[in-house]
Amino acid sequence: MTTRHLVAVIVGLALTGGAASAQDEPTQPPTGSPAGDQPAPQAASPSPDQTPEQGDLPSPESLFERHIEAIGGWDAIRAITNRHIKGRIRNEKQGFLARLELWAEMPNKERVLVQVPGQGELDTWYDGQVGWRVRGDEYQLVTGDSLVDLSMTADFLGEADYAVRYAELKTIDRRDFKEGREVYRVAYKAKNGKQGIILFDTESGLIDGSLTTMTLKTRDVSGQMQSILVLEDYKDFGGMLWPTKIRQVTPNGETVITYRTVEVNVDDMPDFTRPAEVDKLVAEEAEKAEQGPEPEPEAEPDSDG
Repeated sequence: MTTRHLVAVIVGLALTGGAASAQDEPTQPPTGSPAGDQPAPQAASPSPDQTPEQGDLPSPESLFERHIEAIGGWDAIRAITNRHIKGRIRNEKQGFLARLELWAEMPNKERVLVQVPGQGELDTWYDGQVGWRVRGDEYQLVTGDSLVDLSMTADFLGEADYAVRYAELKTIDRRDFKEGREVYRVAYKAKNGKQGIILFDTESGLIDGSLTTMTLKTRDVSGQMQSILVLEDYKDFGGMLWPTKIRQVTPNGETVITYRTVEVNVDDMPDFTRPAEVDKLVAEEAEKAEQGPEPEPEAEPDSDG
């Protein structure tokens, strides 16, 4: 389960009731620092021409492998087959507070439930192939970039699956990040075409966060938001470290996701069998794809001719 992409999905659902896609493009961060008086990390382009000369930098592969060891190693990772998390989402600027519950199952199944007191809930599912949302009695397919993000969050191995996930990786520099700590910045291009920067703590080896651009696409909101993502308070659950506090700083303020409980290898997991309503939507989409785009109407003849 990829925490970085999961936050994009959760924040989009929580703040807009719709879809959010983490484009993960290198970007200048928004005004405001995720570390109090510490300066916000700058997301320079990963172009080699703009990379400061800092001597020998570790390879991106070695940084991912160090992160894998830091969270517990491959034995601990493979010993966990599912995860059940409860927490909350808060954005003080927006006056937003919601309950969060999510389930993840090997190899790539996930359910994300966001409950807003007095406003109902939004239930998002991914069964390894198809994503859908449920609000009340209404079912909606997850498509486009939002489906790509959902599939990435559902990859249970997360960043440990880097060799499969990424087409290009490059360590671009070493910089101050927050609270006097430094990070190595690794620029990547995923096999789905998305680009971004991941931040590796130089001391602990853990992933400290990332610099992203979120694209919101809903009935009411459409556009991009720049953001800084910070992963904090790693704790041991089932022999594997997991961040329990995720802060995302955007022009809309700071959204904090806090995990209160994390259970692993639980017996009571959701049934990811696709509902009949979703199968019907999938069939309708397939039929539309077979028919192709509707022909444009013919222009009416010129009455003066």
